[in-house]
This record gives sequence, structure tokens and C-alpha cells, in this order.
Amino acid sequence: MLAHLRIPEPILFLKMTRSVSIRESRPFNSRYFSLNFNLRQWARANMSEYRSFKDGMYEDIEKEVFNGVEMRHYKDRPNNLVELLNTSVDRFSGRTAVVDNDVRISYGEFHRLCRNLALSLTSLGINKGDRVAILMNNGWEYAVSYYGIIQTGAIAVLLNWRCSGSELEYMLDDSGAKYLLMGGEHWEKLESISKTKISLKGIYTTHDHVPGKTECFGDLLEPDFQHASVEFPSIHEADPAAIMYTSGTTGKPKGALQTHRNCVANAVNVCKVAEIDENDIQIILAPMFHASGMNAGLTTCLYAGGSSVIRPSFDPLDALTQIQEEKITVSGGVATMWWVILHMTPRSDFDLTSLNKIIFGGSPVPTELIQQLTTAFPNVRFGNIYGSTEATSTSSYNTHEDILRIPEAVGQPLPTIDIKIIDPVSGIPKPHGEVGEICVKGPTVCGGYWNRPQATQETS
Repeated sequence: MLAHLRIPEPILFLKMTRSVSIRESRPFNSRYFSLNFNLRQWARANMSEYRSFKDGMYEDIEKEVFNGVEMRHYKDRPNNLVELLNTSVDRFSGRTAVVDNDVRISYGEFHRLCRNLALSLTSLGINKGDRVAILMNNGWEYAVSYYGIIQTGAIAVLLNWRCSGSELEYMLDDSGAKYLLMGGEHWEKLESISKTKISLKGIYTTHDHVPGKTECFGDLLEPDFQHASVEFPSIHEADPAAIMYTSGTTGKPKGALQTHRNCVANAVNVCKVAEIDENDIQIILAPMFHASGMNAGLTTCLYAGGSSVIRPSFDPLDALTQIQEEKITVSGGVATMWWVILHMTPRSDFDLTSLNKIIFGGSPVPTELIQQLTTAFPNVRFGNIYGSTEATSTSSYNTHEDILRIPEAVGQPLPTIDIKIIDPVSGIPKPHGEVGEICVKGPTVCGGYWNRPQATQETS
């Protein structure tokens, strides 16, 4: 049964089963990725107990037809990610956008750096639709790289630095990236790559510059012509913004092609259901090459006008230090991270009173952990998300009120998302309470797989 969230009828809840398998599933009028979940549907009599999304959540939503498919979207939304950033710059120019150790960048300065990078890339011959790859650890340079690339109309290719040299070679070859922006610490992997298989015209490193082999990333941010009047290409919401590679279960990684429309829809959805606003300071612990770190993390916070404190990775003591020193209000992460913080750190030595939201994702949340967290953080509101790279990160959300009762669930479809549970063989919707494949429809579902027309056709 399809969940229509506008209608105050039984709510579709998604509850994880103990065994979760990943597969590409059957068509649902759009592209999607699926997991095995157990379907729970709560009756109208229980609406007072399980009603999750606040009043007025759907007032800005309208139906529209996109690529022949009717779906819901927000009427008042940015047309693309460049407009999303520019709107926040206009509203919050002097406020902090990004923090990375001792580096603090305001919205105005962030916009300047992104524009300068876009100018430099344009001068190097980057045009709309070209690909520019990023291979960096989390940091302010990553944020600037992503938003600088998309300002040119090019597509940012987000590479997983955990991949082997041969895997990176495949992704660079598959994407046809013209330039690579990278952290110098990853140079060894790159040296093993066959230069005959990839079409890179240049490599720019953030540090550990290799004379004769790489150029300095910093030079791209301060071009001599930074005050030049340049008109960047117009960007339609259906234009591609990023390629994120996802491995699935077999074969080589597939590049999920995320459009500006996808990324904007995801940011607006997450801001609304998680109630993120300009007063929030979030800590980004997930890798920024992942949809959690970039889409649910950085882009959502930029849309809201909040601040993002970017960390290179999850370290429990560092996380506690950042929460205390930066007055973090929002943190994400898998449940295991918070188990470690609860049981393996001297958390009582830190002032964590600024924290008011913890949003889980990527794994089940044990009931016992929620009970322990509510005792340790009585003023924190919790949430849990389910999503995928192919759906730009987030498809459903379990709010604080519901996670206290059913922590193992991943909640309701987001306001512009439809979900149904099907039999993986027949494609017929499953009866209530039975395990089936999740099918997702909505403006966050990606535009297909890069260079994989057959894989795209199989899921569309």
C-alpha cells in the first residue's frame, strides 16, 4: 500500500528486520534502491500516539509531473544548489558557514572562495557537464571544491579515499573526469594508476605538492582575475550536480547521478522533519564523499543557514571536545558511535548541554541504547533516518516521539516521498506485517547511473 502522508489515515512505518539484504528491485515509476524491511502500519486509533510530523509540514507542497511521473515537491524551493547557497549568503553573509579546526569561514567568504575556484576551473576549460573529481579527507577544502565545481555547471565526482588505486582508476576512467582536486596524502594511490586509461588534464593538491606532477590547490582559490566579471552558465534543476559511486553487491561500482533537484529536495525535506534552522551548529562526522556527509550534512545546513563543524573522521574524544568548544547543537552518526561515547569516554568531564538533536542513520538503533541516551541526555531530541545514495541520502524519518516507542523503526516517508513494500519477484505490494522490498518515489530519487543505461533501465 502506498503511503500518502497528506491524508490522516494509517501511517506507513518501516521497521528493520534482523537480516537486511541489498538488491536492485522492480520498477516503481522512478529510479530507486531497496532494502528488505518489515512493514508496520498503525491504525487511525493510534494516530495520537504515532503522529510524527508537525502541523503545517505540507502547506508548501504541491503535486507536479516530472519526466512523466506525478510526485510532490515544495513550491518555494531553490532551483539549484547554486541558488540555494546564494540565498543563504544573502541572508547570513557575516555568519559562520564552515569550521575546520582553526579555520572559520563566513557565508560571504565561503561564497568568494567557491566563486574563485569556479573562475579558475572555467579558465582551465571546464564547461557545463564536464566532470571534476574530488579525492580528499573531510575539511573546508572539500566543501569549497564541491560548491565551486557545481557553480561552473560541471559535475562533482566524489571519490571514496578508502578505495584502492585500481578502484580509483576505474572511477576516474568511468566518469571521464578532466581534473582531480585531492589531498596530498592520497598521492601514493594515484601513482599506481595507469595514465593511459584516464583523461585527467591536471591534478591539484591541497598540501604535499609534488613538483612536476601536481599543482597547488590554493592557487585555484586566489586567481589573478578573481575580480573579473564572468557569467557562469545557467543551471536547470534537472542538471546533474554530482556522481557518487555505490558498489551494490556485485560487479564494479555504479555512479549514482544526483541532480540539483535531488539535492535541493533532500535538503528541504531534512530541514523540515529534523527541524534544522539557522541557529543550529552541526558536527559533520560522516565522510563527505558519502551522501550522509555531503547531502544530509553540509548541504542541509547551508540551506538552513546554520554552521557546519567539519571533522576528518569520528574520534569519540574529539567529538566530545568539539561539542563542548563549538557549542554543537546537532550531531548525526550510526548508533555504534553513541554507544562508544556512552560507555568508553569520560563524557561527564565535558559540557555537552548545547546538544539538542542526535540523528541516527545507517544501522538499527537498539532499544537499550535509546533508553541509556535519554537518561544521559534528557534534553536531546532523537531521530532516525533510512536512505540511500540513489535517493540522495534520506527517504524516511523516525521522529523523537516515535523513536522512544519504536526505536528499531526508521519512521515515515519524508513529506515529498512515497514508499511501498513489494514482493521482490512479482512486484505486488506485500500485506501488512510482511517483509518485502522498499520502493521509493519522489524528487530525491537520482537521475540514473552514469554510463549504465541498462542498470538505469532496470530500476526505472
